[in-house]
Amino acid sequence: MAKKPRRGPYICGIDAALDVVSGKWKGRILWELDTHRVRRFAELRRGLPGVSEKMLTQHLREMEVDGLVHREVYAEGGVLPD
Repeated sequence: MAKKPRRGPYICGIDAALDVVSGKWKGRILWELDTHRVRRFAELRRGLPGVSEKMLTQHLREMEVDGLVHREVYAEGGVLPD
């Protein structure tokens, strides 16, 4: 996935922080995660009425690259090996 280039070089840390959390949903995502800590994707989406699946996925991927969120994949469902 191509990521938008950062504006840098930054004059101060606030400049860099605003670049990392810019976007309509990122602040709300961080608020939801701070409130509930660990959330599955569907739970997070239900907690953010109006966000599309595409936009939530895009913002979460950007935030993961920036080190703001941590993602874990759990092997669930399907058939277990013998």
